[in-house]
Amino acid sequence: MPERVDPWQRRREAALLLAAAALAYANSFAGAYQFDDFTVIADEPAVQSLAAWWDSMPGMRPLLKLSWALNHASGLGLAGMHASNLAVHAACALGCWSLLRLWLPQAGFDPARSGRAAWFAAMVFALHPAQTEAVTYLSGRSMALMALFSLATLSLGLRAARPSDWRWPASALCFAAALLVRETAWAALPALALLALARGEPVRQLAWRVAPLAAILLVAAAIFWTMPVYRALALGTLARHDAGALVATQVEAVFYLLTRPLLLLELNIDPDLRPQAGIDRDGALRAVALAAIAAVAAWQWRPRPWLAAALLWPFVMLAPGYSLFARADVANDRHLYLALLGPSVIAGAAIASLPRRVSAAATVFLCALLGLVTVGRNEDYRSESALWRATAACSPDKARVWNNLGFALMNDGDLDGARAALGRALALEPGYQKAFHNLAAVEARRRRNDCPPGCEPDGAPPAQR
Repeated sequence: MPERVDPWQRRREAALLLAAAALAYANSFAGAYQFDDFTVIADEPAVQSLAAWWDSMPGMRPLLKLSWALNHASGLGLAGMHASNLAVHAACALGCWSLLRLWLPQAGFDPARSGRAAWFAAMVFALHPAQTEAVTYLSGRSMALMALFSLATLSLGLRAARPSDWRWPASALCFAAALLVRETAWAALPALALLALARGEPVRQLAWRVAPLAAILLVAAAIFWTMPVYRALALGTLARHDAGALVATQVEAVFYLLTRPLLLLELNIDPDLRPQAGIDRDGALRAVALAAIAAVAAWQWRPRPWLAAALLWPFVMLAPGYSLFARADVANDRHLYLALLGPSVIAGAAIASLPRRVSAAATVFLCALLGLVTVGRNEDYRSESALWRATAACSPDKARVWNNLGFALMNDGDLDGARAALGRALALEPGYQKAFHNLAAVEARRRRNDCPPGCEPDGAPPAQR
């Protein structure tokens, strides 16, 4: 029998979910602007006011930029930026919970335990420290805001009973909004198909359910292609396209995401992953491991469709960034944001399947563990130098990491530390121009500091992130 939950219990569960997210991210408000934040938020003219945003249209990711323009218009500064990111994340956690309460019993999970499984899965989603790159890192909002509209797309799409149901066009509008936040939101279309198929939906019914999303995607693709910035990005990535190298690199990236940050083994804003020339022995083993996950999903499709869909979910969510196009950065932890829902479902189902007392103890323990690691990770974002020190510990052989650390230390006034970091960057990559310019800027500042009264030291070249 389905779990009977009174409205007050539902409200208490929602309040506890929100309180846990707020507690885990309370120290994120101390975070500073980091790396891409300067390019897309702090120094981007198009988001400094609503008028500037309007004048910049049409442009890339208009709804994302509108959210930043609204933050600037509020006058709340960094605190307002962080509050908005946390609010979006909390809304996503509630959206996951709502979606799973609907879908899990429909997809074959024990109805008597589905409520507990959905709630704990939402808790894992809210507290997992891999989410910090989409929450505490301000420009990571693109992933969380896209996820919010994507979750609305899925929830409304699954609830629509027929084309005349208002939720059918509403789902399509949310899908359009998600695409206007981030282009990779197209994954919501196959995700909706996956969830519908897992609950046993006939192909004919599935066809009308996804039809408006497919139409919007075609229109969006045509519009994006008319915009020079999108066309240049697409043609540039296709020009670098080497099928064997691309497959090898994508296998490396997806395997990294599903093992290191997902399993709490590494939280890294700039992982040291390099483009692969082809599949080597290690790459073949990673490919076999990923194929094994897909094989288990196929094996479980009939007896446990919810488990099969949860196993396949990360591949669907990662497909837009890890399939046809070569990425400048091989992998970023924030791309796990919505992909993490699949593993969260598996964790929630495992906890809900335990006896109630054991389940309660396991819930407290795992939530405390995830929350404490998240709090610790937020501390890395308190300054640029703190973040890049933490990153250098994880990626000691990546020149860009040491350049960014050197830049941050120079701004902190630690010129000796900056020179050492930039020297490390140049030792790893002797032709690295940014590190060369930054080292020259450090030396110019040292000369200025050592200059006696009356002298005029040489001007410092501009530093570069």
